[in-house]
Amino acid sequence: MEAHAGTPNTPGTKPNPCRRLGGVALALAVVALAACGHVWTLPTDTPTPLPSAALPSPTVPTPTRTATALQPVWLPTRTPAPTPTPIIYVVQKGDTLIGIAKQFGISATLLQTANGIVDPRRLQIGQELLIPPQDEGSRHVLPTPTPVAVRVENVSVYALPTGGFCVLGEVVNPLPDAVERVAVEVVLLDANEGVIAQDQAATPLEVIPAGESAAFAVMFPDAPPFANYRVAVASADVLQHLGHLYLDFRVLSHEVREARNGAAEVVGEVVNQGDAIAQPFVAVTCYDAQGRLVAVREVPADPPILGPGERGTYSVALTPLGGPIDRCRVQVQGERLGE
Repeated sequence: MEAHAGTPNTPGTKPNPCRRLGGVALALAVVALAACGHVWTLPTDTPTPLPSAALPSPTVPTPTRTATALQPVWLPTRTPAPTPTPIIYVVQKGDTLIGIAKQFGISATLLQTANGIVDPRRLQIGQELLIPPQDEGSRHVLPTPTPVAVRVENVSVYALPTGGFCVLGEVVNPLPDAVERVAVEVVLLDANEGVIAQDQAATPLEVIPAGESAAFAVMFPDAPPFANYRVAVASADVLQHLGHLYLDFRVLSHEVREARNGAAEVVGEVVNQGDAIAQPFVAVTCYDAQGRLVAVREVPADPPILGPGERGTYSVALTPLGGPIDRCRVQVQGERLGE
């Protein structure tokens, strides 16, 4: 579920069948990605956005942190070589790790390792498990699905006051189906197209509904100046099963309040419209007057767990990486509990 804001004190609602992907909380400027919450802590100083110029070009000088030349390089979705189609098994009531392994003719240890399961006694109904190849010689070469054709747009690069850079952008889903497990890879290059640094980040939304988008941020806190960069979708799959994800939240209202030093606070209310107990996560994406992405953050609602028909509030403080915040978009997804 999402809503948009243009100016302070402008409520709005828009149903959005979203849900949360394994848990990520984002907050931008000095970005600290935390497990199951994705909270990115924002700086108090105002970072310096890098102005644009045509790239790539062999004559473009290597920028510094006060450089005046950099522009996003928008590339089509990366298409890896074809690989075996993976088998995904959804855990059912009464399933055990050993029982699932026997069903597919593999060892329980291989199944546990392939899915990063710490405690095999704590499988959850709806949990998705990757079934690795039966060939013992290929147990470490698991199938990698080709990302579906989502695309990256609205990319901006910002120099951080503490050094390094942050790349912000959005993944747009033009498909008729929702997609999940969306991650983006950013590669920083020198003047000779050599790799300086590279990293990946998932979107704060675990699912991107058909025709919608989700923001991402990739942080390079120690990266030196660079001449060019590439952005590509590293992973994206068509949504097959809801599992523990919960779509029945809606944004009831939100308001953008100005704070000191160009910061802003976004506050509002969400409601659980479904029939299950669930934990909502609210993602706020902010833009400047030119439509550039300048801030992203995801936080839990208050209270953190909502039953059917119950409402919760949220409050998100953001400091923009670029110019002043002009408008914000609010989206909410959740995780089903108690099953």
